[in-house]
Parts: sequence; C-alpha cells; structure tokens
Amino acid sequence: MTSGERGSTVTIVCAMSAAGQYIPPMMIWPRKRLSDALMRGAPPGCIGAVSDNGWTDSTLFVKWLLHFIQITKTSKAQPCILIVDGHNSHKTLQAVDVARDNGITMITLPPHSTHKLQPLDRTFFKSLKANYNRAADNFMTTNVGKRITQYNNNNMV
Repeated sequence: MTSGERGSTVTIVCAMSAAGQYIPPMMIWPRKRLSDALMRGAPPGCIGAVSDNGWTDSTLFVKWLLHFIQITKTSKAQPCILIVDGHNSHKTLQAVDVARDNGITMITLPPHSTHKLQPLDRTFFKSLKANYNRAADNFMTTNVGKRITQYNNNNMV
C-alpha cells in the first residue's frame, strides 16, 4: 500500500555497535528551522537538525560526531573504531580532526559497495524499513483520507 503523495526526504543518521547497542539517531529534516513538533515522539536522546534538502552535509556530520562522542564517552584513553560509508561529508579535515582528537579511528568502506558491505543496511535498516512500511500501511488503513506528514509520522506505531 502506498500513499498517493510523493513525500519528502528525512535523513536518519544511525550507529550501532557490534554488540547491538545503538546511538540515539540524528534526524535531518528538509527545512530552514527545526520545530519542536518534529521531534515529538522521537527516540530518547535523539537529536534533530535541518538542511535545505533533508540530506546530511559536512557540518551536520560533525554535529552527529560530537553527539556520538558525548554518548559513547570515547577518548584517546578509551578509543573506538567507527565504520562509515564513503560519503564526502565523512572525509573532511574537520571531521577527521574531531575524530582523531577524541580517539576515534574512522574506517571508510569502498565506494559503491555499501549495499553489500554495510552492516546496518543488511541488519538494522532492513527490519526498520519493513516495520515502518507496516506501520504506514496500518495508519493509511485506519485513517482513510489522512496523509502521513512529518508531524504525525511519529504517531504511526
């Protein structure tokens, strides 16, 4: 089941450890200002951000990296490895400096291979997308004529 409207992109920046612990995500909305209403019902500890197109960029990646550091308490004394895809926003001097200063070794996956190699695509995101689609189908079935918007999206489950 699909909605007749074409939606807008909201980017979710996620990280998960090999042990299954996750970092509360960053949600990037396509707009100029972040409204508190967009974050209503978001996971605890989640942070919000905005960009013109709803995609991440180098500034937002550094914001997420600082969030990652705050949650994980990583440091030079307690280092960690962070595997990222090859997006340009992950390869800026500022991002590398922040990572290095906080004991993070970033490993970048080869280009055009993340759909096969990226662990989150194969595990976490696959089930997340399936459950989101199920919740969207349920919302549209029980709320005939209503649209799923960025404001009621968190009330679907």
